[in-house]
Amino acid sequence: MRSVAIKGNCLRSVSRCLIMAMVPSSLRVQMIKTWLMNLAFLLFKRSCTLSLRLLAPPTNQLTLPVESVTDVSFPEFNLLSESEVRATVLSSTKKSCPLDPIPTTLLVKHIDELLPSVTRIINLSLDTGYFPDHWKLALLRPLLKKDGLEPVLKNYRPVSNLRYISKLVETVVAMQLQKYLSSNNLFPVYQLAYRHHHSTETALLKVVNDILLNMDKQRVALLLLPDLSAAFDTVEH
Repeated sequence: MRSVAIKGNCLRSVSRCLIMAMVPSSLRVQMIKTWLMNLAFLLFKRSCTLSLRLLAPPTNQLTLPVESVTDVSFPEFNLLSESEVRATVLSSTKKSCPLDPIPTTLLVKHIDELLPSVTRIINLSLDTGYFPDHWKLALLRPLLKKDGLEPVLKNYRPVSNLRYISKLVETVVAMQLQKYLSSNNLFPVYQLAYRHHHSTETALLKVVNDILLNMDKQRVALLLLPDLSAAFDTVEH
C-alpha cells in the first residue's frame, strides 16, 4: 500500500508540473501565490486544531467535589511570638516613611527594647481583625514608567510609601495566608505568581518543557505571546 501511495503522489506531482508548463508565465506566478496561500491556510488550520485538542481537558478527568473545598476553613490568624516578630523585622525591607514616628533604621537598631511593643501591636491587629485607617494612608511619589519617556502625566506611575508597621502586619498576614493555601492545596496548579519558589523563570521552564514534549511526540505547538503596552493603564486603580 505504501508503494502505491508513493506512486500516486509522484503521478500527481508530474501532472501538476505538466499543467504548470502549459500555463502562460503571466498566470503562473499568480497560481503559485494562490497555491501557497491555500497551503499556509491549511497548515494554520491544522495547527489550531491540534493545539485545541492539546488544550482541551481529558474527558475522564475527575473534578473535586464541592465538599472537599468548603470543608477547609481559615478560622483565625496565629499570634506571633517575639522571636517570630524579630525574624520578620530583620528579613523585611528597611524603607522608611515620613509618616512613621521613628525612622526604620532606628527601630531595627533598638529592636530588643522595642520588640515587646511591636509584637503587641501586631498581635492586637491579628486578634481583633482591625487595621487602623491611618495605616492605610500613604505618601504618593510619581515616577516615570521608563527611562527616556517625556515628562507628561500619562508617562508617570504612582508609587505609594506606607508606614513601616502597616507593612509588617501585611507581611505577616500574607505569610500565614500563603501557608494556609499551600498546605490545603488551594492554589491553582499553574499559578506561578505570589507563590514561594515560583517565578517568571518557572513559567519559562514550563513553556519550554511543554514545547519540547510536543516536539518529541511529533505534535504542533502553538504559542501566543500578547504584548500589552502599559498593561497597568488598562486596569482601574
